[in-house]
Amino acid sequence: MINRVLTNFKSNYRKAILEFNYLRKKAYPTFVHKEKDRLENEIPMFFFHSVSAIDLEEKFKYLVKNGYRTLKADELYESLTSNKVVPNTIALTFDDGDESLWSVAYPLLKKYGLTAIAFIVPNWIVDSVEYQPNLEDYSKGKISLQDVQKRKFNSLPFISWQEVKEMHNSGCIDFQSHSLSHSLIFTSGDIVDFVHPNFDFGFYFGKVPLFYTNQNNLEVKPQLGTPIYTISPRLFGAKRYFANQTLREACINCVKDNGGADFFKDKNWRNTLSKIVNENKDLLNGNYESDEEREAGILFELTKSKQIIEEHLEGKTVRHLCYPDYAGSTLSIELSKKAGYISNFWGWDVSSLKDRKKYAYDPYFVGYKKPFWGWECIQGKPTNRPGDDPYSIVRLPGDYIFRLPGKERRSISRIMIKKIWRKK
Repeated sequence: MINRVLTNFKSNYRKAILEFNYLRKKAYPTFVHKEKDRLENEIPMFFFHSVSAIDLEEKFKYLVKNGYRTLKADELYESLTSNKVVPNTIALTFDDGDESLWSVAYPLLKKYGLTAIAFIVPNWIVDSVEYQPNLEDYSKGKISLQDVQKRKFNSLPFISWQEVKEMHNSGCIDFQSHSLSHSLIFTSGDIVDFVHPNFDFGFYFGKVPLFYTNQNNLEVKPQLGTPIYTISPRLFGAKRYFANQTLREACINCVKDNGGADFFKDKNWRNTLSKIVNENKDLLNGNYESDEEREAGILFELTKSKQIIEEHLEGKTVRHLCYPDYAGSTLSIELSKKAGYISNFWGWDVSSLKDRKKYAYDPYFVGYKKPFWGWECIQGKPTNRPGDDPYSIVRLPGDYIFRLPGKERRSISRIMIKKIWRKK
């Protein structure tokens, strides 16, 4: 228990250090950094991923108490392009389609009369007729709060299409695209790690690309010893590097022939695998996809996602895109227009990052050289105002809802302390 708490604290602290940099460089909207009586002709947008009941309800109570109104994607688009913002309007966005969208967010949105925009990944959503309990069942005394939270650890970590349909029909959640598969690609022949027993694949294997075991078959979880190259999100716009299969198999077989998982008990295991790589350097020249293949790959992620969501939701037109990992590019913007999107959602202003060659705080995520980032379209843009480019919509973490002008506004120090000690 203590180890889990400390591990969680370290992870949150690591992320908080980045946010301290954003705060120090004033990368967030003015209302976050200064005391304000009202918003200054702007529409703040907040993003969430996995949420907890107590934490989210506190935020919703604050919004309702201070008279804030939430917008759906089309309403937001109209406000930005009509050069007219209704006072006290904001947008709540939920990325990925985590199960807590159904179990926590949906019941609370209905309870407080709020709306949200949910950016979902069709490849992560399954058909399931099995009913999953949510906060409404808890409020009726049918189950405990612990029962609601159990789903995070079962076989349905994301919402189902049946739940998407119910939430869509309720009118309080506007479903839009988060790409087809939230995919990553290798970007160079630079090996940054090897898969080992303690390798962090991320939630739903979200830190590594899918591996091709041959021309047609995919392997979701790569085998021990697999080389890991520099990585970037697909929509970032880098060209995909095709890792050499012969080298990959040589590393995997080395591990298999020397005890499997026990191979990694030798403190020199990295040197052993690195020696194999050095002996096969000629295999690291690998192939890159062509410009045409890159555009086709990105366009497929955009058009197929839109198509699948519209097929599942009768009468729905998907017109808004949110970039996975907040990483898009000038190329992706143009291709999103071609796919029929009228707006693009990102993260926040990242111009305060010390080294923009690195992706967030993960050393595996390295971009290509020129430009370092496809985020240049939102650098220096901390908020959204009337007349802004709808393909350059910025968002900030949901914790800063408590910095919106209003009664019982919270200090930044209080917000940051809670973020650091928050449970996963």
